[in-house]
Amino acid sequence: VKGDTLTDIGSGPNIHQFLSACESFKEIIASDYTYRNHREWEKWLKNEPGAFDWTPVVEYGCELEGNRLEKADCLNPLCIA
Repeated sequence: VKGDTLTDIGSGPNIHQFLSACESFKEIIASDYTYRNHREWEKWLKNEPGAFDWTPVVEYGCELEGNRLEKADCLNPLCIA
């Protein structure tokens, strides 16, 4: 599946589900119902203290798929809208 925009409803505070999608979609829209999950994304996007460090998760996913550097570059805060 490929396209311009992927909309994920009920994403939770996670981004791991976007590891493969960021190479197939130009824009990813993540949404959730709770303020706490939104706040976790905001902390990560702004590199705030206490934000979860997704680096090990991203690197492991990239190793499994065999394209570590491309995906690590892709999953920066600009990839997740």
